[in-house]
Amino acid sequence: MSSLARGRNRARQAEGDCGPRRTAAQALLGPKFRVTKQRGQFIEFPLAPYLMATVHPSSILRAPDDETRKIEHRRFINDLKKLARVLS
Repeated sequence: MSSLARGRNRARQAEGDCGPRRTAAQALLGPKFRVTKQRGQFIEFPLAPYLMATVHPSSILRAPDDETRKIEHRRFINDLKKLARVLS
């Protein structure tokens, strides 16, 4: 395993996820953006009338137990429904 891969693995264990999604979100929304704190909230953004961040579906599958997966799945669906309401 390369040192870059080892570093990413350590960061994922420490903070949850540090992949390209976080990098892209922080590039667009600023370095203080955290999907764990701002998911499901509409964010002002000059290039789109509506912008909302949510988790990647695969993160739900990686939840540590069934109860957490159910809770996170429900939160994810609620995020999508909230977005669908403003788009309809």
